[in-house]
Amino acid sequence: MGILVIVTAPKFSGLFSGERDLYVLSSVAILLASSSLLAEALGLAAAVVELVLGTLAGVAGLTPVPSLELLGLIGSVFIMYVAGLEIDPHLLRKHLLPSLIGGLVSFAAPAIPAYLAVRALGYGSEEALLASIGTATTSVAVVYAIIRQSGLVRRPLGQVIIAVAMVADVTSILAFVAVITGITLHVMVYFAGLAIAVYALARLLEWAAGGENEIELRLIIAFLISAALVSESVGVHAILFAFLLGVATRNTVIGDRDLESKVSGLTFGMLAPIFFVDAGLHAAPRNLLLYAELSILLLLITMPTKVLGTHLALRALMARRVRMRLTTVFGARLTVSTIIAFTGEATGVLSHDLAGSIITSALIATVIAGSISRVRIPPEIIE
Repeated sequence: MGILVIVTAPKFSGLFSGERDLYVLSSVAILLASSSLLAEALGLAAAVVELVLGTLAGVAGLTPVPSLELLGLIGSVFIMYVAGLEIDPHLLRKHLLPSLIGGLVSFAAPAIPAYLAVRALGYGSEEALLASIGTATTSVAVVYAIIRQSGLVRRPLGQVIIAVAMVADVTSILAFVAVITGITLHVMVYFAGLAIAVYALARLLEWAAGGENEIELRLIIAFLISAALVSESVGVHAILFAFLLGVATRNTVIGDRDLESKVSGLTFGMLAPIFFVDAGLHAAPRNLLLYAELSILLLLITMPTKVLGTHLALRALMARRVRMRLTTVFGARLTVSTIIAFTGEATGVLSHDLAGSIITSALIATVIAGSISRVRIPPEIIE
C-alpha cells in the first residue's frame, strides 16, 4: 500500500485539488499502516520505516499541508512528553556526579567536531550549533532497553549508563531551546511561568489520579496542546514544556499502567507516526549529492566520537571494564535529532539539505547502534 502511494502521489494529486488536505492525510494514513507492516516484517523500529517511507513519498511528489503540519507539531510535543516520562530524577540524584560528567562528555564529544566540520563547510554559526546539538543527543529508551536486557538495570554500572544517557538527552534539549529562542526578557518570564505551570499541573494530575471518564488522559491532552499554543506564540518550541511536564508527572503516569498504556497508545499509535512521516516528507533531498555527502560526514564524525567518548568516560568514572557493545547504544538518537532538524528548518535556521542530513545520519546511526547491540530497537523509540 505504501509503495502505491509513493508511485501514484504525483499522478493523482491533481484529481483531488479541491480536497487537498484530505488527499494528503489519507495518503499519510496508508503510509502509516504500511510502515507498521514493514516494521514488523523487517524487525525495525516503526519510526525508522515511517521516516524512510515519508522521504520516498516526498521524492515522489507528495507535499505536506497545514493540517498535517499541525498534527506533526502536536506529535512532537507528545513524543517529548513521553520522553520526559523516561527520566528518573531519583536515579539522577543517586549517581549525580558520574551522571553529570559522563553525560556532558557524551554530549560534547560529538558536538564539538560536528560544529567545527559544519563551520568548515561554510555554514553559519547558528546552523553549525543546531547541527552539532542534533547529532549529539542520545536515545534514553534504547539505552534503557539494552541495559534491561543485559541484566544490568539494577547494578551500579547499568544505572550509571542510564543516568548518563539522561543527562546527555536533557543537555541537548536545553541547548536546542537556548539556541533557537535566545535569552530575552519575555523568554525568561515564560520560563518562570513554565516552572510554576509544570508544578501546578503535576499536582492537579496527582489529584485527578484514579478518576473516571478518562480525566487524567484528557488533562494531559489539554495541557500539552495548550502549551503548544502558548509556547509557539512566545517563540519557544513547546517540546521543553512537554519534556519537563513528563518528568514532573512521571510517578503518576508510570504508577498507573492503564493511563501509561493510553498515553503510549495515543502517542505511538497515531501522533508520533504522523510526525515521522511529515518529517520524512520535509527531508526529501533537493540536492542529492550534497545531501549524501553531508549525511555521511555527520555520521562518520559524530557516531565514533560519541561512542568512544562515552566509553572512555564511563571506564574512568566506574574504574572497571565497560563493554564497548554497551556504549554503542549511545549512538542511537533518532527522535530528538529529527525534532531539532525539523524545527530548525521550519524556523529558517537550518537549510533544507543540512536538516535532512541530520535526520538521515541519525536514522542510520540508530539502526547501526541497535544492530551492534544485538537487540531489536523497540518501536517506542523516543529520544
